[in-house]
Amino acid sequence: DSQLRTRQFDQAIAELTHYLSEQQTPQLRLEKRLYLAREHQINFKLAAAQDRHDTDLIDSLRSEHDQLRIEQIKRQVERSPNDLQLRFDCGKVLYDCREWEQALSQFQHAMHHRQRRIRSLIYRSNILEKLERHTEAEQELEIALAELPEQTREKQEVIQQLERLRL
Repeated sequence: DSQLRTRQFDQAIAELTHYLSEQQTPQLRLEKRLYLAREHQINFKLAAAQDRHDTDLIDSLRSEHDQLRIEQIKRQVERSPNDLQLRFDCGKVLYDCREWEQALSQFQHAMHHRQRRIRSLIYRSNILEKLERHTEAEQELEIALAELPEQTREKQEVIQQLERLRL
């Protein structure tokens, strides 16, 4: 903690990595600390790069941050593969990071979560549209539309997306 407060990220990361490598069982709290240390380090470098207007470094650090987020959420999914909320969260991270095929797979799992089914279908439709698979995107929205109760905000959103796809 003191190393993070004094921005000694490299030292904190090295010590946590070394300690975790010697453990027989997963140390979730410390793994979270390691993730946060790595994230803080990237964000600190990103702020400095933005101050210097170094666009190449900014892009590189954003990509590194995306990969860190993906690595973290995938590790959680590996530990709890039947956690459908976690699958949904993983799909969102992958979606935000533009990893379309992987996100599609996670949302396929998340569709079995009763409370995340419709939103998963909507995300899947958005991804399929980005992949120029318009017929499949439309099918996902039609499934969502059929399952939605009357006059909800989500239903209006699905109708608008369907109309846009059909243009």
